Amino acid sequence: MEIGQKVDEDVKFNIFKRVNELLNIDNPIFAYKFIGNHPISLTNDNIILLLKNDYMVCEKSDGVRMLCLTIDNKIYFYDRKNDVYEIQYDNLNIGNSIIDGELFYDQ
Repeated sequence: MEIGQKVDEDVKFNIFKRVNELLNIDNPIFAYKFIGNHPISLTNDNIILLLKNDYMVCEKSDGVRMLCLTIDNKIYFYDRKNDVYEIQYDNLNIGNSIIDGELFYDQ
């Protein structure tokens, strides 16, 4: 599955820096970690945590977990392996956004 053009390390560093600015993250521990939520399994080990908090349940999809970043009128997909891909799209005129989702390939 081809997503887009994988960016080099310098571009990736600047994208992560910009994401951290947008999210007001100034802790260097989180500077280069995947910022999306992580699933919790329904097990005895997690039952207290699950009972204390509200959670949404959804079916397991077979896509690739990605964040879609629109930064400075460019689109990037960012995966859990910290790979960043630039998506070519002309005439993009939207603000800076971070969208959590799943990327599917439909044949």
